[in-house]
Amino acid sequence: MVRAGESTRSPRWRSLAGFRRGRGGVYGSDLAAHLARAAVLVVAPTLSIVECAVALARDDAAAVHAWITSGALRRASDDEARDWPLDAPRRWVALVVRPFVLVQDPPDA
Repeated sequence: MVRAGESTRSPRWRSLAGFRRGRGGVYGSDLAAHLARAAVLVVAPTLSIVECAVALARDDAAAVHAWITSGALRRASDDEARDWPLDAPRRWVALVVRPFVLVQDPPDA
């Protein structure tokens, strides 16, 4: 969403557009290597995965800290890291923000 007074040529807007195009569906088996290195971040359904990706990419520490504190953004647990690669039918929406992979349940889940 374009904010009041913001141009679609702004760096933030270009970041949003780029991350929107970069979203994709993944299975747990696709995440196995990233889970093994504790690089999977889980985004709550109440938070936009794209907005989260932009904040991480821009080093917006205040926003990221607020999300972590509220539980809206967290690392995948050890149990999830063990179980997700075995859960063949389950899919997530994913976005890569190196060195992390953000995942979120799809909206219709």
